[in-house]
Amino acid sequence: MKRENPPPLLTAPSPAVAGEGGEGAVARPAFEASTRLIASARRLRGNGTEVEKSLWAALRRGALGVRFRRQHPVPPYVADFACVEARVVVELDGGQHGGQADAARDEAMAAAGWQVLRYWNSEVVENLDGVVADIARVVVERMR
Repeated sequence: MKRENPPPLLTAPSPAVAGEGGEGAVARPAFEASTRLIASARRLRGNGTEVEKSLWAALRRGALGVRFRRQHPVPPYVADFACVEARVVVELDGGQHGGQADAARDEAMAAAGWQVLRYWNSEVVENLDGVVADIARVVVERMR
């Protein structure tokens, strides 16, 4: 199986490091998660639902051969789970999700190069192995 590297992050010179971004500039990601977004992600990590904890137990520590992160900033949003290497976001939805807001969120993440997978909480509870298998399938496809 031939594996290609995921698309590189867009980089831009850092004017703070090199004046006007000229010679000697240090490349940084073109987007940076704001301090507020990072604080929000940290808070969310500490307040995970039982369903999130269940899926996290199945995804953590490279269980699928890649690393996932919990409550990972994908500006201007925070993804429930993200595999940066494969650029896959996993979102768990309870009764409060769906509709236009989630569609706009998915579009923004897709435009930034992420594939968004959404699962209902009930689906994770009733079929955790199937959800994990589906995530693994998408990760493998994205890593080719």
